[in-house]
Amino acid sequence: MRINRKGLSVIRWCCLLLGIISLLLPAGAQDAAGSGVVLSVPDSSAFPEVSFNVRVYAGGRLLEGLETGFSITEDGGFIASPVAERLPDLPVHLTVFIDDNPYPFVGVAATEIRDILGNLSQLGYRDGDTISVYGTRGKAADYTTWSAFNRWLQGGASVPAGDRAEDDKSSITSLDSALREVGAQKAAGETVSFLYIARVVQEGNGSAASTAAMNGISAVAKQFGITVHVIHANTNNGNTGYEAPLATLASQNGGVYIALNGSSTSAGAISRAGTALSPLFTSRAQYRVRYRSSSGSAAARAVTVSASGQSASTSYTVVLQNPVVSILTPTNGQSLDRGVLANYDVGRNEFSINSADVQFSVEFPDGIIRPLRQVQVVEVSPTTEQSIYTQIPGAGESVFQTAWDLSTITGAGDNPRTLRVVATDELGLTGVSQVQVIVPVPIAPAVPTALPPVVVVLSACEQNLTSQDCVVSRVTLFAPYVAMVILGVMVLLLRRQIARIPVVQGVGQVARNLATAIGTRVGEIRKTILGDSSPDPEPDPTQPPPANPQDAVAFAFIHVSNGPDGKVQGRVVGKRVPLVNKITKLGRDPQVSDIEFYGPTAQSSVSRSHCEIEVDSGRRTATLKNLSESSPLSVNGVRLSHKQSTDLPDNAYVEVGNINRNGLSFDFRYGPKMGNNGGGRGAMTDIGSVPTYLGSDATPAPEPIRMSAELPLLNLPDMNEEAPDAMMRTSKRRVTPPRDNNQSDDWMKDLKK
Repeated sequence: MRINRKGLSVIRWCCLLLGIISLLLPAGAQDAAGSGVVLSVPDSSAFPEVSFNVRVYAGGRLLEGLETGFSITEDGGFIASPVAERLPDLPVHLTVFIDDNPYPFVGVAATEIRDILGNLSQLGYRDGDTISVYGTRGKAADYTTWSAFNRWLQGGASVPAGDRAEDDKSSITSLDSALREVGAQKAAGETVSFLYIARVVQEGNGSAASTAAMNGISAVAKQFGITVHVIHANTNNGNTGYEAPLATLASQNGGVYIALNGSSTSAGAISRAGTALSPLFTSRAQYRVRYRSSSGSAAARAVTVSASGQSASTSYTVVLQNPVVSILTPTNGQSLDRGVLANYDVGRNEFSINSADVQFSVEFPDGIIRPLRQVQVVEVSPTTEQSIYTQIPGAGESVFQTAWDLSTITGAGDNPRTLRVVATDELGLTGVSQVQVIVPVPIAPAVPTALPPVVVVLSACEQNLTSQDCVVSRVTLFAPYVAMVILGVMVLLLRRQIARIPVVQGVGQVARNLATAIGTRVGEIRKTILGDSSPDPEPDPTQPPPANPQDAVAFAFIHVSNGPDGKVQGRVVGKRVPLVNKITKLGRDPQVSDIEFYGPTAQSSVSRSHCEIEVDSGRRTATLKNLSESSPLSVNGVRLSHKQSTDLPDNAYVEVGNINRNGLSFDFRYGPKMGNNGGGRGAMTDIGSVPTYLGSDATPAPEPIRMSAELPLLNLPDMNEEAPDAMMRTSKRRVTPPRDNNQSDDWMKDLKK
């Protein structure tokens, strides 16, 4: 073989330089024997859950069964219960570099090479795997199906070859370029292997240059952790001096050296090549490992994975912030209302309100939502400190509410009071917030001065009821009343004669005119102050139904007189809210109430779920139940205790919470489904209708007489008119009603007489 000295020198120095650079670069995840752990970049987007891909190599083969055979540490701390999930099988990538320049493969060697490559389908090749074929002039093709690769193989397996003038540099340069491309594929996560098929080494017959060239190629393979197998097509030439450099290349990179010479057979070559390449096609196992971090560190976190006696490390960084606590109620500087009542019987003040609502929220400003390990409310006085609320929250819980017991605060020296809230997340990061409040502790009321005893002095008459003075005093006392009774009887008997007196007639007319004028003026003043209170008109059946379709099916209505508009499912309904369910809850929080007032975060004495109204359409009754532990609830001025229920009549007046502390009040009205079609005032009443509780078998009543709430004044005759004789005359004849139908006609005749 001819060698160009100048070219030989350039190649030698290039190979030495590659060897030196490879020693300075960090080692790959696999060692020379093809063993090691490969980790992907950790994904901490769902922190505190962290995940990454793991592949474990042993002897060039990907290990399976990683579900239980591994461990993880983070910043030196052992991670309990990590989870490994098997991912879909990986495709593999085999690169075949054929160096048949300048001597093509012939004879037994050519046959055995085709047999070895043709046996790849039996070793586990699948469509989707890639076989890349290179020659001394670069890449020939990438084959991803067996049919395409087999056509190339049966067609002669030709590759781009160099010429004799370029022999001394094309082979080594192309081989180096192919190895680096395979290294990039492996860095991208592919499972790779390299098969080098050569006849000679282009650096000279067994010279030191050949060894140096192979050492340079071996350094590149080690740099990327690539397993290199070598098939030496020697074609019966015996020891040519190339065996040692090629065998060293394979052994230094976890590969197998196969020499095709006169003593080899096709079956033996296929067997040895199959042993070398089968780990590639069975190395498809990849796992996704995830675990939950318990560290609140702001520095980079070092993660180490150990499996099969091997380990690898990676790191990731998460920017964390402490949770933020916001106390919603009470507010800073607030003076709590305790409802002071003076009890003079025992000489001290008592309180109608012995608790206060405490509401707070916890948020994560870093956007990384994580469970809370504990929330605690601490009451701090000038002399003591005690925990009044401790809870381990549930998943996703961020708003908390509790009641603060005020019954133990009795002395003036107990103020001001500090309420501190501490929230700790699962990483140990803590958020703290506090407010100062004043809890009124009034002094004892002044005891009223005792009244002097009452001395009863009896008069002489009371001492002797039969004395003359006592009788005279009694007659004098009752005489005016007796005279008034006698005068009234006389006026009643002589009323018609008195009415004919002109002076009396004039006085009567003046009195009637005066009463009419006073009534008209009083009505105008009442309308000006209270508004028009005329009765609502009866619905016209010929007109379309009301604008709100729920009014027709409402059990009842609440008319808010003090307070905000009601909301149902986030929609503002207004101050007239229909109740369409048999059980309706009223409160501040739409999560636990059907009708919302003020809102869940508003400063209000209305509780999150304050009360509920239950209607019974069959009995036509309604019941109100108090659900609040601390805020008041009253019906027509009667206060209800916690969980106490009471009947709710039509037109009842209800107060929810404290009106002076953003409470509300409303009037309760029965609706159409409770038998009230007119909505209360001015409604028409069916006098003759059959009650619903009598059932369908009850005898129907006659046509009902509809009486309006506004009846016209009776048209009585004037007092100065003569009454008809028929009205003045009293019949002394007794008319007996008939006892049977045969006497009815005679009885009617007698009645007419």
